[in-house]
Amino acid sequence: MSRLICFALALPLLAVSCNGTETTDETDIACDIRYQMFPEEGSSRAYYRTTVDATFSEVVEGATLTLKDASGADVAGATVWDGKRLVFTPTDALTPSSQYTATVAFECVGEPAGGSVSWTVSEVGAPTDLTTLVGRDYALDLGSARFLRPDAIGGLIGDFLDFDILVAVKEANDTSITMFGALGETGQPGQQAQCTETIDFPAAGFTGNPYFELGPQTLEVSVSDVDVQIQDMFLSGSFSPDGSYIDGVTLAGIIDTRPLASIVDNNPDAPPETVCEFTGRLGINCIACPDGSGEYCLELLADSISADSAGVSDLTEIDDPCALPQCADDPDCTGGGGEG
Repeated sequence: MSRLICFALALPLLAVSCNGTETTDETDIACDIRYQMFPEEGSSRAYYRTTVDATFSEVVEGATLTLKDASGADVAGATVWDGKRLVFTPTDALTPSSQYTATVAFECVGEPAGGSVSWTVSEVGAPTDLTTLVGRDYALDLGSARFLRPDAIGGLIGDFLDFDILVAVKEANDTSITMFGALGETGQPGQQAQCTETIDFPAAGFTGNPYFELGPQTLEVSVSDVDVQIQDMFLSGSFSPDGSYIDGVTLAGIIDTRPLASIVDNNPDAPPETVCEFTGRLGINCIACPDGSGEYCLELLADSISADSAGVSDLTEIDDPCALPQCADDPDCTGGGGEG
């Protein structure tokens, strides 16, 4: 539990002075509002479908977030608060390989505050050559993800996910794309877990080439040797022009916290509500699980996940892992770790 508390208290936020100068008058009230921008200053691979965020230490009434293109023209879009994140969503996708400047502005103790960051969109955005996609395999590096949900502790859950999610393209045409997924071996980047059933995603629309959306599906993962389900899992992203990597991957789903109770509390007999009780004290309430078993679930949302095809083994669809000779002694097949 102490690890959760430390993480929640150590969120990296960028300190901002209200007027950019040091105050010496003891009667002055220092500005203690902090914020962090996304994409970050100088980023050269921002996603063309990105949102622009300013994550504050507190909700700031009247704060604005605007975006300009390289010519200085305003980019159309809408700005809303999402918790303590001020989020600007462009009306249209941004232009690949182009520079943009985001500006946040607000008042702090009666003085203007804020600042600007400039960054460049990656090459991704133009349609991908379909002939380069079929047969490609990709590894989603969860360590590169920006975890947005659960608020404040999403990154901690990410720390436990020490494996890749792998995806392979089976078919692709002008209207649809079919892919399947697999879990990677723990500690072996790009290598498929041979004794785990693969995920059969239904065909997805692909008229927005290079953008795709997959799911929702249920994915069972192992976290510190504990089986955890991600329900209603959804994946989206966009292929690079040559198909060698996927940009802007987003992973969303509902995670059942009950199996994580023993890990978080370091106690095998921890009650099922352990995680929800802690997150509740942080103002993060659990929600009803999709299976109707109670309010033990948390929303999982991560974006900016990198997914490369280099170094990924050729993926194989596996319907029945226990039928494979190499899995005959696996606990899940012998009855030692679940149903065979």
